[in-house]
Amino acid sequence: MMDNELRKNKFFYKSYIISKQSLFIWTVFLIYLKQKGLSYTEIMMLNSISAVITFILEIPSGILADRFSRRKLLLYGEIFKVLSLIIVLCTNNFFVLIFNAIFSGVGDAVISGSDEALIYDSFLKDGKEEFYKEYISVVQMWAFRFSALATLVAGFLYGINYNLPIILSIILQLIAIIFVFQLKDTNNIIRSNNDIKDELNIQLKNIKFLINNKSIIKLFFVYIIMMIIISNINYTSQTFLPSIGLNYSYIGIIFFFFNIIASFGAKYAAKVNLKSNYIILGYCIILIGLCFSNLYLALVLLSISRFINGMVWPILNSDINKRLDTENRATMLSYKSLLIQLSFIIFDPLVGIALDLIGMRYTYALMGILAFIVLLVVIVFRKYLYNKNKTIIS
Repeated sequence: MMDNELRKNKFFYKSYIISKQSLFIWTVFLIYLKQKGLSYTEIMMLNSISAVITFILEIPSGILADRFSRRKLLLYGEIFKVLSLIIVLCTNNFFVLIFNAIFSGVGDAVISGSDEALIYDSFLKDGKEEFYKEYISVVQMWAFRFSALATLVAGFLYGINYNLPIILSIILQLIAIIFVFQLKDTNNIIRSNNDIKDELNIQLKNIKFLINNKSIIKLFFVYIIMMIIISNINYTSQTFLPSIGLNYSYIGIIFFFFNIIASFGAKYAAKVNLKSNYIILGYCIILIGLCFSNLYLALVLLSISRFINGMVWPILNSDINKRLDTENRATMLSYKSLLIQLSFIIFDPLVGIALDLIGMRYTYALMGILAFIVLLVVIVFRKYLYNKNKTIIS
């Protein structure tokens, strides 16, 4: 029989994820910032500033989550996210919006690792960790479906008043905070008496563990590639589709169907294993295809992208968590987020500059070609290591 604590955490964590992923503003966020007078370069600069802040705070926040309270870190993170949205609502000034980027970066750093660690260890504590992948797939499925409802009306809300989506998003974010309050913390090991030297030694052991664990390194690498590709496709498609003929009034409907498709991908995730090479190759084809597509082909390619998008995250999250120990789970997941933020710091400004200089079509093609080159290098390197090990054994 399922423990009451696990049952409670499952319900409130699911409610929390659905609330925070159903914000109306994300469907029209790029359009909203463009309406405020920002260029693509300025928008990507804000993303990079946020990524730098998250990068700096990732590991310290993960350590605090493991040493003290994952639930409290989640609360603080969501409060910072609310503040960041309020700043966006209240100003058009790029330099003031830098504070939005800072608060958003702090929130992302504090949240990342804490949320996954809390819910996975709820399953682990109850001896039900084998059901985590199925659970997180269902959570993502419903999160996508509620997000689909938000996207369906986001364009309509934007048409009534361009501030309405962000105002309602702030309200939903506050509701998400209420659900976090109801969660039960899972880390009972508190090592607050560690001095700096002890903590450094612990982190050196964590780093050595990651470096020596090839399966985790591979999963982290795939996660980073997926984040770069998927986040940029999802983000830029808000303005790409109107640029090739989609009427703005249909954006909500289109993104509604995109999220429904992603929800089926998340549902399917519980039944499959990760095939990273095929997934990356699929995205290479999608990106290059978008360069040459008309509106109808673009909709087909983006629909395929959304299905893979929904499928890949539950698989990756489950596979990564299986390989981590509970005592340092939030910290280890923060290392993953650290690498992701580093990739954003490097690539987001480049993507922004490319969008302004060569346009979306050629930016998509460039991303697809680069991803394909990375895939080839990884395959060749893997074969080289295999042949080398085979020679040594012989």
